[in-house]
Amino acid sequence: MILVLRQIVIEVNSVMKLNSRQKALNNLRFGDYFRTALVVAHHEDTSDLCRALRSEGFDVTIIKRHYSDQEIGLPRAIKCLLNHSSAWKFVCELGEPALIVEADFVPCKGIASFPMPYCPKELGPKVAYVYAAGPVVYHADGSGGFFGHAATNVAYTVDLKAAGLWLDLLQDHQVTRDFNQYYQWDVEMPVDLRRLKGVRLYLSQKDYGEHGGIPNPEHRMNGITHWHQAAALMSPLAFLPQYAKGSWIRFVYFRVRSRARYVYKFIVGKYFDNWGRFVSLKPDRPQKLWFAFRRTFL
Repeated sequence: MILVLRQIVIEVNSVMKLNSRQKALNNLRFGDYFRTALVVAHHEDTSDLCRALRSEGFDVTIIKRHYSDQEIGLPRAIKCLLNHSSAWKFVCELGEPALIVEADFVPCKGIASFPMPYCPKELGPKVAYVYAAGPVVYHADGSGGFFGHAATNVAYTVDLKAAGLWLDLLQDHQVTRDFNQYYQWDVEMPVDLRRLKGVRLYLSQKDYGEHGGIPNPEHRMNGITHWHQAAALMSPLAFLPQYAKGSWIRFVYFRVRSRARYVYKFIVGKYFDNWGRFVSLKPDRPQKLWFAFRRTFL
């Protein structure tokens, strides 16, 4: 452990300044590339969310799936998956990349001016989690972007190829999973998406907004951590999240709790699965460490 910590100190000192590739990436504006925002909703009030996104210049479309008689009785998590699949299909028909957010997402002010999570010139299909629960950094690309794994589909981007591959993966999971039973599709599908479909799952520098909703009780019933909020926000939020229930004190409590959670995750190495995993993945270790450190503390 002492040797690992010593190596960490050495590598942090070697990346105190952003390299030229990261600086170039930061010059790309998020809203210039992603012009369409899809809001995946059921029966929620999305007026504040849509207003905030439109004020940033996004072309906003609300995605509400009309469930069949067979789908209407499925678990809430599975119906959420099917609703997202309608958004992926929309992207394929649209023919351009899009930002997809759930109805309880609260964007940061100025989200359209934030840097791109990746360089569009990078080859291959790409997804970018601009809100990530449990982010893990495995790789750095040649343009200053970082990709690995993340969970939850509260806010993410998909390009045309990734949207098609996600639909392909949905067909695979409909064969291998029982959709009449709860399962964490937003954790399992990203794993298969990168391992089986070759999609890069990028992470933004910080979270571009907050998960503002009330936890799905299905998570608690199945022994899953039922709450998650952003690790660190790029800027103040456009409006107060639903979980705050109108109280700034409650909002600050939730934010402090989440920041403390991700500080713990960094200390125990969860940004890389664990510190042993970090040591074994030698390429770009200083850059990955600095990315995780900056995402957590700065």
